[in-house]
Amino acid sequence: MENRKYNGFTLIELLVVMAIIGILIALAIVGFNAARSAQRDTSRKDIVAQLNAMLQTYQSQSGSYPSVSNFSSFISSTTNNCSTQGNSNNDGITVNGTCVGLDGLSYNSIVSCGSTRPVSFNANDLNLCYDTTGGSNGYQMGVFLEGSTASYYVAN
Repeated sequence: MENRKYNGFTLIELLVVMAIIGILIALAIVGFNAARSAQRDTSRKDIVAQLNAMLQTYQSQSGSYPSVSNFSSFISSTTNNCSTQGNSNNDGITVNGTCVGLDGLSYNSIVSCGSTRPVSFNANDLNLCYDTTGGSNGYQMGVFLEGSTASYYVAN
């Protein structure tokens, strides 16, 4: 009887290696998607912070904050309509005469801040909420985040 020595891997060894690689790829995809979601939420928070600063400027010039009905004209259009610095693809919204970049998000609506999270939440949407408090002496503004059912609010 001859003893043959096989040079190579058995089918079981190959299947184990393929399973390990598959698990690692799945973990990498989950981590990548979570990082993208966190980046979009950070962009949303940055946009709300920019709008907050613009509302403060508006209030210092006019003596009051825009009413809920005038907030849509404060944000002049419901379409992405201006080009931010270095970009020519109309990726921003005009706010009180200033272009605010949306970082790939789509501005689509303004809702009441007491509203519930939109049922058809799109990861690339910027769903702003705006309400005045105490007449035009204060406001609350926010945006619905992807990573939680809560909203991020900037209140004044």
